[in-house]
Amino acid sequence: MHGNRHAKLLGLGGLFIVASLVVGVLACLRTANAEKTTVTATGSPAKVAARTGAAGAAGGTGGAAKIALNGPRRRVASDMIAPPHRPGTTGLRALTPVQEYNISGLHAGPVRISGVTYPDSVRFTCDSGDSDSSGDLDYAVSGFGSLTATVGIPDADTKAAGGTMTVTFLNNGSASQSTTPVTISPGHAQSVHVTFRHSSQLVISCSAMDADGRHAEYMELALGNATVGPQR
Repeated sequence: MHGNRHAKLLGLGGLFIVASLVVGVLACLRTANAEKTTVTATGSPAKVAARTGAAGAAGGTGGAAKIALNGPRRRVASDMIAPPHRPGTTGLRALTPVQEYNISGLHAGPVRISGVTYPDSVRFTCDSGDSDSSGDLDYAVSGFGSLTATVGIPDADTKAAGGTMTVTFLNNGSASQSTTPVTISPGHAQSVHVTFRHSSQLVISCSAMDADGRHAEYMELALGNATVGPQR
């Protein structure tokens, strides 16, 4: 009896030892697989995103943070033109007009002309058709000798479709033109560089015509990235 009991105990002990070895081997295999997965995820951004996204959905925002870091960077808008920065120049918007005649709604800031945004601009409505006379905007320009700008009809002025505007730059409010008049229309802006000698005032004069060839009552004018500076 005692011999049989000892034999049974030895058999149970052997089974226990075998079972322990099997559990140990399985634990080692799981640890190795886990380490392999971690190394693979670290080396491949695509797999990191996939696995981290699943982990984030199951238990936290850590995965979302990693995806954000690996995501695409924001691009600077390619349809925006920065204003020029040259020694001795300043934005026209920084000057205060000394006289306004047949114009309204003078604003300074970003304006979109012909699909391009000019962040440092001057914009106003030319009311030349109201009295069949041009609209005039006078600036004191003592100490400056030139004006550079992109002159056009703002894209927001949808009522200007089919119309045109003639813009003239005058010295000291007289008939002395600083440059040849510029004719613009929606979607067709023009770059201008105006020089003025010994002028205390520069007059920007506008006259608009509608699609039927009549004086347009209201049409907007914009001077994109308009700057004044030394004569050159």
